[in-house]
Amino acid sequence: MGRIGQDILDLLSAERSAILSGDYDRLSDVEEALERLVRQSVDAAPSRTQIESIKAAAARNADLLRSAIRGVKSAKSRLADIEATKNDFGGYDATGSRLEKSGPSGSLDFLA
Repeated sequence: MGRIGQDILDLLSAERSAILSGDYDRLSDVEEALERLVRQSVDAAPSRTQIESIKAAAARNADLLRSAIRGVKSAKSRLADIEATKNDFGGYDATGSRLEKSGPSGSLDFLA
């Protein structure tokens, strides 16, 4: 196995570890190193077997990143829902009518 091809596979493995551990800051360092190696690989091309392994590893990492992005979007949506409803607390009186928020704080005034 050619050295450049193995180095690319090692970096793709490091990228996978960063994605799985949520260490997204490390991804930019891995990306820069991958770009350097890809430029170098023009002179010392990886073998066909290495190229297939690199493609598979890159596809796997792309799938992981898409899943991570979906997870972040879902979490953001959930947090937005929680934020939107936290000030929407209300209550009902004895007749079933909705009590309106009152006062500057938006709190409900209840009579004991």
